[in-house]
Amino acid sequence: MLADFLAHPDEFVNVTDHQTPRDRFIQVVKWYLSAFHAGRKSAVPKKPYNPILGETFQCLYDIGSSSSSNDAIAKDGPVSWASDNHVTFIAEQTSHHPPIASFYAECPAKHIQIDGCLWTKSKFLGLSVAVHMIGDAILTLLDHDERYVITFPSAYGR
Repeated sequence: MLADFLAHPDEFVNVTDHQTPRDRFIQVVKWYLSAFHAGRKSAVPKKPYNPILGETFQCLYDIGSSSSSNDAIAKDGPVSWASDNHVTFIAEQTSHHPPIASFYAECPAKHIQIDGCLWTKSKFLGLSVAVHMIGDAILTLLDHDERYVITFPSAYGR
C-alpha cells in the first residue's frame, strides 16, 4: 500500500515545477489522489502482505531526464545504485505489535522528499468493521522551504 503512493512518480516530482505555493499545493493533492486510483483494482479483497520485523522494501522509479542533467550515482541515498534523477523509495517494518511501517522517498534532482510512519487499528462495530490508518507523512520541498503533512484515510465496511 505504501508504494502505491509513488505509483505516479511523475506527479510526485512535478510538485516542485510549479511557481506559486497555491499551484504546488494543488499538485500535491493531484499526486495524493492519484495513489488511490493506482491502488487495488481487483473486485476480490486480498489480505495485504505482512512483512516481518526489520524487513525492508526498496525500489526506484525512472522519471526520465531531468532539467539538471546530473546522472551521478547517489551513493548515500536510500537506494545506493540510483542516480539523482530517480525517485527512490524505502520502507521498513519497524514494529510488529502494533504493525508500524516507516518509509522514505526522495528525488535529489528535484529536491523533494517524503517520510512517514503508518499503522492500522481495526475496530468491529456491530455489523461493520473500521480500519483506521494512524500516522502521517511529511512531504518536504527543499527549494521552497515548504512542508506538507499528509494523513491517510480510514476505511469502513459492512
